[in-house]
Amino acid sequence: MHPMSRGLTNIRICPYILAMEKSRNDTQIAVRMPLDLLAMLDEMRRDERDLPARTEMMRRLIERAYEARLAQAVSPKRKTAQLAT
Repeated sequence: MHPMSRGLTNIRICPYILAMEKSRNDTQIAVRMPLDLLAMLDEMRRDERDLPARTEMMRRLIERAYEARLAQAVSPKRKTAQLAT
């Protein structure tokens, strides 16, 4: 065992990162943010099981926000259908 690898045996590689490494069609963007927002991002990263990179955490947050937006758009239609019955 390499002396620098002690304690790293329980870290799992994020599947999204592996997928990103395989994909060459991604567009790279630069993002500037205040330190307090960066601290929030790091806190959210630590809440994940696999401690994703900052860029991966931003991807996940965007995906979650988009899914929540879609669910919210569907929700009023369901309420209308429930009230009609």
